[in-house]
Amino acid sequence: MDSKNEFIKKDKNNKNVFLYNEFRINREKTEISIREMNQNSNLGFDLLHLYNENIRKNTPKEWGNGQWIDNYTSIDFNCDGISYIFSGYPHDEVDDYFLTEINFSSNKFNIFGIKPGNDIFNSENILINLGFEKVNHYFMDWVENVYKKNDLYILLLAEYDSKINISSINVKVETYNLGNRIY
Repeated sequence: MDSKNEFIKKDKNNKNVFLYNEFRINREKTEISIREMNQNSNLGFDLLHLYNENIRKNTPKEWGNGQWIDNYTSIDFNCDGISYIFSGYPHDEVDDYFLTEINFSSNKFNIFGIKPGNDIFNSENILINLGFEKVNHYFMDWVENVYKKNDLYILLLAEYDSKINISSINVKVETYNLGNRIY
């Protein structure tokens, strides 16, 4: 294989992984973008936080009564105003779960100072000035307010009756779902 598509054969646990160099290089850029976002946000947990049983045990104390949902490919926590989705990163065949998606509608949470209730146009300018680009994404092509920086996506949803104020925010790092591959 040429060096651009060099197969990465082993991970830290000496197991096969299915990533190629161009994905790895983009992942490094994405993780820099995520660190920047984590440092400038208050979301309770940092995006890409490693899931463990202590999180499950301590989260209800920190966020009030919530509900843990063990799905086939993710572990979700839903409570008033915020939900967390822990899944395989960078793909679904790894052993560990990481926080890969955060959805929130409470204005006590923010990313880069942007929170529900803010003007969507001012928020767009903040994201553009931080290096995000406005995109249509294949899983959200019906939504106009999707912003991307590497593989970090931020979706600003407006209230139905007011296309000016943000009603909720979705923050997501793209994962590679390998379960449906054809060999």
